[in-house]
Amino acid sequence: MIFRRAACLAVVAVVAATPLVVTAAPAVAVAPSCPSAGLTVAALHGPNFYVDTSSSPVLQGAYAGYRVTDTTGNPRSDLWVALSDFTGGSVALGAGQPSAQQVATLAGGASAARFFYLTAQAESATAQRHSVAVWRGRPDLPGSAQLCADSGGFSAVEGTIKAAANKLTSVAVSAGTPKIGGTFTVTVKGDTGTIGAGSANDPSSFWMSPAASGSWPAGAYRLVGTSLSFTGGATYTDTLRVSGLSSASKEYTAVYTFRAVGFTSSPTTVLPVQQIASGTQIKHTDLGSVASLPAIAPSTNDLTIALSAGAQKLPDTGGTVVFQAAVSGSAGAVLDSFTATVPAGVTLVPGSVTWRGGAIPDGVSSAGTIVLQGPFTVTGSGDVLSFAPGVARHLGDRVTSVRRDRRLRHRRHHPVADRQRSGDPDGQRQHVPGGGRRRTSRCPTTSPPP
Repeated sequence: MIFRRAACLAVVAVVAATPLVVTAAPAVAVAPSCPSAGLTVAALHGPNFYVDTSSSPVLQGAYAGYRVTDTTGNPRSDLWVALSDFTGGSVALGAGQPSAQQVATLAGGASAARFFYLTAQAESATAQRHSVAVWRGRPDLPGSAQLCADSGGFSAVEGTIKAAANKLTSVAVSAGTPKIGGTFTVTVKGDTGTIGAGSANDPSSFWMSPAASGSWPAGAYRLVGTSLSFTGGATYTDTLRVSGLSSASKEYTAVYTFRAVGFTSSPTTVLPVQQIASGTQIKHTDLGSVASLPAIAPSTNDLTIALSAGAQKLPDTGGTVVFQAAVSGSAGAVLDSFTATVPAGVTLVPGSVTWRGGAIPDGVSSAGTIVLQGPFTVTGSGDVLSFAPGVARHLGDRVTSVRRDRRLRHRRHHPVADRQRSGDPDGQRQHVPGGGRRRTSRCPTTSPPP
């Protein structure tokens, strides 16, 4: 009997969502409307997009969002909210902003909000439209299905000017340097000034955003929650805009919760802007205090992965190997997914995937990888992903590449990598454009043990 190494396999844990290319669902020619699919999708932003291209700094961005609500009473899982098909020529996704975001679980009758950073190139009287779709499964993976699609967007891109009474009184970033996978907050306090009637389609409104720059790194910081409260008034959760406000000037506190999902090369200054009705117009926050606003320090990473295999060798008839990926790092960090790069002929054994000892859905095979979709919350103890690839009969060499994700550095411990580090001539190091390194290793057929 001939034995060979179990498999060369690489595991990458991904925190930052890779920008997705959202395509139409192949099963239907036209996606149903969301109400007909038992879902409602409501905009969290205003009817117009606002910019000020004459201010310093230039204001050309804002967070928009959608609240998805189940109306069937049945729980749902692994939903994705995706924006695509932007038209109008000015408004688009901000740099680094993924086009799709996951709603991992949604109880029957419950709601969930997801936020997207948008930018506008210039004022425009042309309607700026896009499609907002809800998918079951990550849109770029096999087996996903578009449940519904509705139209979203803005009536126009309108220019605004500052209102001196619309001012910031304090801005604070939660203490410490953000860690990849962890959260931090930006707390903004200010005064609205007298709230006016506003425009006909945006009356007596308050639209807040923690960022307004065209260069905001939306791929490094993911907005995951908001809270807004007015002194002596109501508190709003996971919203961006409130309309129909009384005219009296109000003090407010806005808290934005971000998750660090990528890296920046330098500190990022926050630029919170509130677009508030003033007279018959909408005017933005006075930027006189911009020079004193705090910055977010570049994120650091302490997450590591140790990969081990339950068997070193298999007979040439193939077999199953249990792999374990043990994660260590700061408790509370959340990983979006794991991606295992596998050789040809390797498939996942159904029902073999567990996280922290509990069964989770099987992964999705795609283009030589197995994607195990999370989220996965790190607790600091027992954070182990276990899965069992089945290795088909195969004679000869197997080649697998191990790529270090640019957004999440980690260790991998498995027999082939250990041989590479010890100077095995079978390991060859290659440069990968974009900042990572690829290691190519050969797993030769070996003779039976003595």
